[in-house]
Amino acid sequence: MRRMVRWNPYREMVAMQRALDNARTTDWNGGRVWRPALDVVENDDAYVVKATLPGLKAEDIDISIEDDVLSIKAEHDEEREESEETYLLRERRYGAFHRAVRLPSGVNGDEAVAEMRDGVLTLTLPKREEYKPKQIEVKVG
Repeated sequence: MRRMVRWNPYREMVAMQRALDNARTTDWNGGRVWRPALDVVENDDAYVVKATLPGLKAEDIDISIEDDVLSIKAEHDEEREESEETYLLRERRYGAFHRAVRLPSGVNGDEAVAEMRDGVLTLTLPKREEYKPKQIEVKVG
């Protein structure tokens, strides 16, 4: 019995975007570029963004919100050691990055909170009151 496989253009588009992202390893000036992983979650009160930024210090990270676009920028300098060792494998990334994510309307950037713990940046971006879901009670008449 043959199994029918449905074509999913969205899945293929995401796979193509990931392949292109992985192919980009240098910027226009020949510097190393890396693209940290992000998770964006919405709950009733806020949007929570988590970014994996191993090896970075909080003071090296620049975060801004403008017109509902969250921007995270930083530069991770390469550790340079003078030694006679030869790398057999080198996967850790160095260089600058800039991630921009468009968030839904209603972010209260003035009350945003950023915390860095164990290489993970967590941003809590509260929603403005008028954008929070409202519960409507049904009255029996």
